[in-house]
Amino acid sequence: MGAHKDGGVLTLLWVEPGKGGLQVERDGAWVDAPSIEGTFVVNIGEMLEYATGGYLKATNHRVVSPGLRRIASPCRSSSTRR
Repeated sequence: MGAHKDGGVLTLLWVEPGKGGLQVERDGAWVDAPSIEGTFVVNIGEMLEYATGGYLKATNHRVVSPGLRRIASPCRSSSTRR
């Protein structure tokens, strides 16, 4: 998956142990985000960046596939105002 920022508020990622491949951009360089047992990676999305006036920055990230099969299951929620 190419470099991108998530559009929502927060994204919780569980990286399957031993699969890796998730990278985040830091100071113009790509840094591996290894899986840590029992944890999630939390990405800040563009909506949260906007809501905080840029205080929190959306995370630019990508997945570099090491040739292993991966499953992504994005969850979207929506609300309607009446």
